Amino acid sequence: MSTQNNTYGEIQTHWNTWFQLSELEDIARVGLNTIRIQIGFWSVIPLQNGEPYLIGAYDYLKKAVQWASTLNLKVMIDLHGAPGSQNGFDNSGLRGTRQWFANTTNLDRTLTALQVLTHEFTQEKYNNTVLAIELINEPFPYTNDEVQFLQSFYTQAYQAVRTAQQANTVVVALDDGYQGLYAWTGFMVEPDYHDVAMDTVGYFSAVCISPFLIFPRCCSHTSSPAHVKPPKTPCRFTSL
Repeated sequence: MSTQNNTYGEIQTHWNTWFQLSELEDIARVGLNTIRIQIGFWSVIPLQNGEPYLIGAYDYLKKAVQWASTLNLKVMIDLHGAPGSQNGFDNSGLRGTRQWFANTTNLDRTLTALQVLTHEFTQEKYNNTVLAIELINEPFPYTNDEVQFLQSFYTQAYQAVRTAQQANTVVVALDDGYQGLYAWTGFMVEPDYHDVAMDTVGYFSAVCISPFLIFPRCCSHTSSPAHVKPPKTPCRFTSL
């Protein structure tokens, strides 16, 4: 118990200091208009069966959205970790295994988390700040059956979000699941679906060949750039 309490103290210190209002002010000052904030399911819905996660981040998400609202910034909320892990990556909350696919219990819990997020952040008090909710981050299906499971999840999650939304209509963002954009041609299109976006990630970019390619483009839009400096050495890849 003592160890757990110490860990809670450390993570609360992290939550209180890692991201501040001043950083959102910097983002607004350089002319950006939208931020993406990730959160794991364990911060949104009750834990089950001894799941070892520390809860408490949800209140900080609410605070961040309220900060963004005061600065006229939009927010995209991303469900970064699903029950059982959708990809086996450490940033999903469970490394080395994928227990989300073909597991209806985990799917149902994911839908519940999305409903909770939607119900909260489409309230009038947030002033339409949340522009989009991304249903799941980087799901990694290995087989055709798992691709079909993901497709079924997307259609169910779309309905869950639309049912739970209150004062404003959010964009429902899908992840391409490492399938590429063309694999989703004709999927969830109008008139049956509306306000749907597809998120795709290109991990390799020529931008990072030189650390000076991107910073001048950002800083040229403001007379008072944020306190950032380009890296001293080029990086190998970047996430776009």
